[in-house]
Order: sequence, then structure tokens, then C-alpha cells
Amino acid sequence: MFKLFASNISARGIAFLVLFGIVSIAHLIFCFLEQEKWRKITKPFCVFFLALAVLVSAPHLYLVYIGLFLGMIGDIFLIFKDKEVLLTIGTICFMVNHFFFIAQYIVWFGSAFAWYLYLIVGLVVALILMVGILFYVRKSVKKKIAFGGVLYFSVIFADAFFAFVALILGRWDYFLLNAIGMLFFLSSDIYLVKTIFIKDDKRSDFYIMGTYLSAQFFVTLGFLLTL
Repeated sequence: MFKLFASNISARGIAFLVLFGIVSIAHLIFCFLEQEKWRKITKPFCVFFLALAVLVSAPHLYLVYIGLFLGMIGDIFLIFKDKEVLLTIGTICFMVNHFFFIAQYIVWFGSAFAWYLYLIVGLVVALILMVGILFYVRKSVKKKIAFGGVLYFSVIFADAFFAFVALILGRWDYFLLNAIGMLFFLSSDIYLVKTIFIKDDKRSDFYIMGTYLSAQFFVTLGFLLTL
């Protein structure tokens, strides 16, 4: 395992992964201690170092590191998640982040697989699930925000669907990491919605960022190890 890890990720890539780990731990500590100033300062650098790890180790995986950079931009906007416009822009960045991940799966599936069928099925299943969720929260969320939420979570579910399809097909090793990462993504985003639109909790940023950073790390590592 270590030999494969070392062969797929360059020394500089490993260095950036270490930096990601250090900054992420520091960020989570600040979240737990509710040190808002340092939480906001460290937040963008976590995924930034993760994106650099992919860039220097696998430049051809541009869909992955561009997606991660978009995630970093989304992190910056969500620092001000109490402002509706900035929350919307940040959400769009995250949604496009997942579109890039889906595009990477499609590239790897190639013409041998009817990837568009998987995408259609994934989106349909996601829409059905999200319509149900929308019906449940319809009284506490504005219609336009609810519509955006349905669209966003549909993309999240589609991304997760692709990760599990890749795992089931068994064509690449380590896609279990991608699948685990997507479960973390779903946990993080569902909890984020709860804290914004229903009820916030003490140290909520700690739980949101803990699951979110785990998600980005597992998905990124899965992509790198399947080179």
C-alpha cells in the first residue's frame, strides 16, 4: 500500500498533503475553540494545499484540481454564509466542483460505458430524494433557496452515484475511498443546511468542516491512487 502510495504521489505532492493535514487540524482546533478570526484565516488554505498536491503529482488530472480550487473559492464565500448572495455564490462553486469530479469519472469510464445513462439515473434518483426533502422543509426555506438546494443536492447525489458505480464495476482500485468521501460530503452538506435553515448548534463549524475536509481528502486520495 505504501509503495503504491509513494509511486502515485510525488514527493512535492506528499509535502502538500502534509501541509493540508497540518492546516486542517489547526483549522478544526480553531473551529472547536470558536476562534472566529483564525478559523476564517485558515479555512481557504486547507483545500488549497489539497489541490496543489494533485497539481504537482498528476497534472493531467486537471478536472480534479480545478474542481478542488473551485471548492476553495466556495470555502471563502461560505465564511460569510449568513449573507444570502455570498452563500449562493459559494454553493454554485461547490456544485461546479462536483461537476468536475463527475467529468473525471466520465473520462475514466470512456466509450466502453454508457456514462450518460448513469448520469441520467443518478440525477433522477437525486431529484426524487430531494423533492421529498424539499417537501419536508417547505415551510422553513424560501422557494428560490429551496430550488437551488434541490439542484445542488441533485449534483451531490449524482457525484456519489458515479463513485459507487465506479466501485461496483471494480475497474479501478481504491474507489472505495471516493465512495467514503461522498458519504462524508452528504453528511457535511445536510448538516450545513440544518444549521443555516433550521437550527444552529454550538461548534457547528467544527462538525461541518470535519466531515467536509474528510470528504475532500478521501475523494482526492481515491483519484490519485487510481492513476
